[in-house]
Amino acid sequence: MLVTQRYQGYIHQEIKENDDMYIILQKVLHSNIASFQKTVEINDSGEMEKATDLIIKAGQILFFGMGGSGSLAHDAYHKFVRTGIRCVAHTDSHWQAMYSSMSKENDVIIAFSNSGSNKDLMESIEIAKKNKVKIILITGNGRSPIAKLSDIVLVSYGKESMFKSEAMESRMTALMLVDCLYIRTAMKMQEVTLSTLQKIREGIAVKRF
Repeated sequence: MLVTQRYQGYIHQEIKENDDMYIILQKVLHSNIASFQKTVEINDSGEMEKATDLIIKAGQILFFGMGGSGSLAHDAYHKFVRTGIRCVAHTDSHWQAMYSSMSKENDVIIAFSNSGSNKDLMESIEIAKKNKVKIILITGNGRSPIAKLSDIVLVSYGKESMFKSEAMESRMTALMLVDCLYIRTAMKMQEVTLSTLQKIREGIAVKRF
C-alpha cells in the first residue's frame, strides 16, 4: 500500500502518542530501512569476506551472546548449523569460559554485544585469545573494549527513539549481517551445505503430519 498524501512528511518523525497503527507501521518500516542502509554503508565488504573465509576454515564456530544478544547467538547457530560446520551457542558466562578454555587455534568465536563492553563476554574472549582463536564481533559500538580484542568487527547500526532503545533496532541490523555471512559461507560451501540441508529437511519431515 502506498503512503497517502495525508501521511506523507510524517513517516520519518518520532512515534508519537496520538499516532494510529498505520503511521506506526510506516515509521517503524522507514526507521528499519534507514538502519539497514546505514549498516551497509559503514561495513566494509572486504572485512565481511575475510570473516567468511575464517568461518569456512574453522574447526568449530562458537556463538556467544549475553542478555538480549543471546537470542542473536542462537539465531546465528540455527543458520550456520546448516553449513555442516561444527557449531555451538552459549549465553551463559560459565559455559562460554569453559568452551573458550578448550578452544583451539582454528576455532572461531562469533560474539554479539551491542555495547561491546560486557565484562563476562570480554573475559571469555580473553581466554580464547590465549588459544589463538579468531574473534568476529557483531556490535553497535565499533570502538568498544571487546572490539579492540577482535580480529574482525562488524557494526550493526541502530537509532534510539522514545519507545525503542538503540539495542532493539541494532538487533535487526545484526540479523542482517548474520544472514549475509551465512549466505556467503553457504555459497562457498555449496555442495556440503545443500547436502546438510537435505538431511535436515528429511529429519524434520518426520515431525510433520
